[in-house]
Amino acid sequence: MSRFDYHARYNQGDKIYTADEAKAVLAGELKEVLSKDVGFTGARVVRLGVPVEEQDLLKWLAAQHRHDNTRFYFSGRDPGDTEAAGIGIADLIGSKETFDYAETFGHMRSRLSIENPDLRYYGGFAFAAGHIDADWGSFGACRFFIPRFELFLKSGRTYFACNVVLNKEKPEDVEKICRELGGLRFSDYSDTTFSRPGQLLSRNDYPGYGEWRENLTRVIGEIRDHRYDKTVLARKVVLDFAAELDAAAVLFFLKRHLLSRRYDFLFQFDGEKAFVGSSPERLYKRTGRLIESEAVAGTRSRGKGEQDDSQLALELMNSDKEQREHNFVINFIEKNLRPLCISLDVEHQKGLMKLKEGQHLMTHIKGTLKENAVDEMLMDALHPTPAVGGCPLDRALEAIGRCEPFKRGWYAGVIGTVGYDSGDFAVGLRSGLVDKNKLCLYSGVGIVDGSIPDAEWQEVECKITNFLDIINGKR
Repeated sequence: MSRFDYHARYNQGDKIYTADEAKAVLAGELKEVLSKDVGFTGARVVRLGVPVEEQDLLKWLAAQHRHDNTRFYFSGRDPGDTEAAGIGIADLIGSKETFDYAETFGHMRSRLSIENPDLRYYGGFAFAAGHIDADWGSFGACRFFIPRFELFLKSGRTYFACNVVLNKEKPEDVEKICRELGGLRFSDYSDTTFSRPGQLLSRNDYPGYGEWRENLTRVIGEIRDHRYDKTVLARKVVLDFAAELDAAAVLFFLKRHLLSRRYDFLFQFDGEKAFVGSSPERLYKRTGRLIESEAVAGTRSRGKGEQDDSQLALELMNSDKEQREHNFVINFIEKNLRPLCISLDVEHQKGLMKLKEGQHLMTHIKGTLKENAVDEMLMDALHPTPAVGGCPLDRALEAIGRCEPFKRGWYAGVIGTVGYDSGDFAVGLRSGLVDKNKLCLYSGVGIVDGSIPDAEWQEVECKITNFLDIINGKR
């Protein structure tokens, strides 16, 4: 059978397989496809999949906790976007300290094809090169992978797939993969319940309040001296709990409470540390030659009532400081995208992104890419934007390095998925790193002329408190 024949299996017929039936079918196909002489050189991905009975993807993922060191969940922001959960790795491209966009996307293009329209890589890029430390060691600066086993939703149906790479997997690997397949849990997780974090033992802030004030006072002075226009400074809060945390439970409570359109994600590569979050912010989404991006910067809290909320929104829209901060992001995206596009449309009127935990200035940007504009060019042009880095970027990064006593890792980095002729990427915000009984929360604010250190501290504190209250059931 050809690669196309195997792909066609889960697009034909109306049969919905039980979990046991799906396992049996895929085990048989695995043995057949990996026992044959492929008759060609180079690696090719074979995707074996069938429609299965409806599954709760996040509960299914939680049930596989001890199956493999690698597990993930990702859902896109728009209706009909990718929602998938997976275990293990069939193919991987990554690097520890730096990233090469051309090498990364080139590798993925070599494995993706129109014959496998549902096949995707999942993963991310760190905030910037050099922002990896021991906490982020298993993530590296860049890591994208095709999962070995994948449960995903498409057109109202649930599908289960197993991915293998011809000329990489050997006949002797069949039994190992089949054992892993047999060990997956489907029917015995229906009573799975997600637990709250429990007793908080300690909290540590990096930097602390005094150091934050000193840093911001110095940075604001440098901005007024025109050394740079804007930087974005973050805080890291380390919370120690009495019991181990379940990363899937953290994501479950975020999804259940926040509700609004977001990118929800969980990535775990070593069986211990998991990056989990619910980001409202898109870096870019590409479908063929069409690209969508957005500027999100400038913040106010939500009001206690409709009138109070409207007043806060009006303050945001009329704030010179927030408008300037937002314009830095718009100008950056437009300047860097326009050379890659045949046409580019930037909204003239700023709007509001209203979330349960806050409201932000937002400007939509859409365009049609030139024929030679590929994802590595887009990523190099857009990441990181002034919404998470600053401008000019090199000087803003210097300020971040001086002021933040930690490495950001994948926080404020890029989280997303790459398919054949498509890509969808979020900015890794509203997020935390789960490590056994420890939760590291990250949050930042844009600093421009007019910023007030105490007000910026409070804005970060509000974001961190919101996250913690949600997973503790206080909101």
